[in-house]
Amino acid sequence: MGITNDTKTAESILEARRKSVRKILGAGGLLAGGHAVSGKWVRPVVDAVVLPAHAATSPGGSPDSLEDPCMVSVTCTGDGLGDVTVSGSVEPPTDNVDVDIVITALQNLSGDDFELASPSTTTNSSGEYEVTLNNVDLSATNNVTGISVLVTLPDFPEAGIADCGVDVTDDGPHDYLGDSNIYFCDTRR
Repeated sequence: MGITNDTKTAESILEARRKSVRKILGAGGLLAGGHAVSGKWVRPVVDAVVLPAHAATSPGGSPDSLEDPCMVSVTCTGDGLGDVTVSGSVEPPTDNVDVDIVITALQNLSGDDFELASPSTTTNSSGEYEVTLNNVDLSATNNVTGISVLVTLPDFPEAGIADCGVDVTDDGPHDYLGDSNIYFCDTRR
């Protein structure tokens, strides 16, 4: 099979382009020798990849998921009050991730649940977070029967949500003499 005129024309156009590139690079002092741009195309060799500055300095990457369920605990502080602590972590461990938490008081008797707080925090270098609400009214007069928690990562919605809760009545895990009118942090304990 012989070379057609179309093939010769295409090759001569490519050669003309290569010569033009050599002249431009040579005029700019970029060629160390006349052979830096060869007449034949070869696959380039990549010796290194350099990340952009913002990618090279990102702290710890991004979390894939929240530990679910989160952890919530109540410590009675006296006079029907208690400290509510919420904790958890992200995977992989990632530092300085914003964490939004909604803590709700459940009132099973009246059905009038209400938000206690919506604190925000950040994860530490181990990917862990913790928030404590101090002196929350968990007495029978406030009719709080449980605490419900919802945790999200506002900058990483794909990481999902975590939820947890705790029963603060005596018929839950904090049994006290079987009296259904006595609450976990009630002064009658």
